Amino acid sequence: MKKITTGILFFIALISQAQELNYGITLGGNLYEIYANSALNPSNSTIRNEAGTKKFKLYVGGFADYGFTKNIGAKALIAFNQKTLAAGEVVDFSFLDISPSLKYSFGENYNDGFYLLIGPRFSFLLNAEFNGEDVKDNFENSNIGFQLGAGTSIYEFLELELRLDYGLTALYDVLGNDRKIFGGILALNLNLEKLLNK
Repeated sequence: MKKITTGILFFIALISQAQELNYGITLGGNLYEIYANSALNPSNSTIRNEAGTKKFKLYVGGFADYGFTKNIGAKALIAFNQKTLAAGEVVDFSFLDISPSLKYSFGENYNDGFYLLIGPRFSFLLNAEFNGEDVKDNFENSNIGFQLGAGTSIYEFLELELRLDYGLTALYDVLGNDRKIFGGILALNLNLEKLLNK
């Protein structure tokens, strides 16, 4: 009970010092590849590239950013994320991504300057097409990843952000060997709260 009370008091203290809520839109692109553990040598568990295509695909969505203190906050992102991957054959995917992150800001104010992000990524498969045909049933309906990111203010209401995305669960499997994804997202964030209320 004492731990719960301490936790509640700590949370109230953070909220009482909270900065304003920021929100906006994000627009960018991504590159992803499929990887798997080496199946040729079972004793070698190193990750190797399985397949991938070098196509920069669309990433668009919205975000909410809430500062608990001058330096610490949370940033939640929901985005439509396209990926083109060589899963045996080249397949075009569409996902809905939800990415809640812990944010640490190095600026004098919470939403100014350089910042770091860390958190999970939850993806829900919307569509998978091969040569115009629906092949969604061949893939997992959802997958989970881990994201590590960094960003910086480049103008009063614009941020440039890079996220590295490491798949923790499988997109699909071949003979019981999971195929996961690894990639990066480069996006421009437009802070509507700053733009509308400056």
